[in-house]
Amino acid sequence: MKTPLLAAFTLMLPLLAAAADPNATQPGWTVMGRQGIVLMVLVPQAEARDEAAYMREIESICKEEINCFLNFYTNTRNAPVAVPLPDEISHEVTATYRKTYKKGVPLFTWSCRMQMIADSCF
Repeated sequence: MKTPLLAAFTLMLPLLAAAADPNATQPGWTVMGRQGIVLMVLVPQAEARDEAAYMREIESICKEEINCFLNFYTNTRNAPVAVPLPDEISHEVTATYRKTYKKGVPLFTWSCRMQMIADSCF
């Protein structure tokens, strides 16, 4: 039988592991979790439109991985971080990054809501 403290710790462990992820090296950037092969990364609001910051984080997380799938989000409403993502966070997608051995070329794409590049956004 689980005690309430043990039950709470069990629920928090995945969040603590994601928050302490050594791959996310820039202050404020947090790997929130994984759904399938896609890592979900929280972007600080101040860097949401800074492409160079994304590239540094991508390099840090993906390193020498052959395949790397990242979705980036902001959290302007300070919703609790959980996986699956709450709607308040999932509606604030900022960009995606896909690198696969099969395609050979990495692809960074802005969300159209970011109003960065109108002709190549999602």
